[in-house]
Amino acid sequence: MNIQTKHFGEVQISEDKIIHFPYGLLGLTEYKDFTVLYDNESEEPIISWLQSTEDKDFALPIINPITFFSEYAPMVEDELLKEMGELNEDNFLIFNVIVIPEEVEKMTVNLKAPIIVNLDTKKARQVIVDNEDYNARYPLYEHLKKIKEKAKVGE
Repeated sequence: MNIQTKHFGEVQISEDKIIHFPYGLLGLTEYKDFTVLYDNESEEPIISWLQSTEDKDFALPIINPITFFSEYAPMVEDELLKEMGELNEDNFLIFNVIVIPEEVEKMTVNLKAPIIVNLDTKKARQVIVDNEDYNARYPLYEHLKKIKEKAKVGE
């Protein structure tokens, strides 16, 4: 199937790459079907795009939090994920939405409302986690800067 996208023009995707959000995203319930697009398929992407298959102009930048926050462990009520099908350590992904303003130094990530995807059922849900220490506007740019500085020290 071919879809029009905000950042990549026309893209061909297979039906099994469509992720269905029965409830839409938090605050954006009108869009239900998405796909995840990457800038470069050969490397592990830093930023990916959650692209609506229903509206070419609706795409959100997302990251896999484990890449940047090794200790990220969102606590979610089981009842919220029940409809997605059984989840185990091998069949799900977590993404977090990032906000990239014109001043990139003010880039933030929403750690409070991750997107959880069941890879087997292709169902997803954005949830608000119970962790009180996770922020909806965590300063991602500053965090990336610290990671880079630690890497330099370790060389």
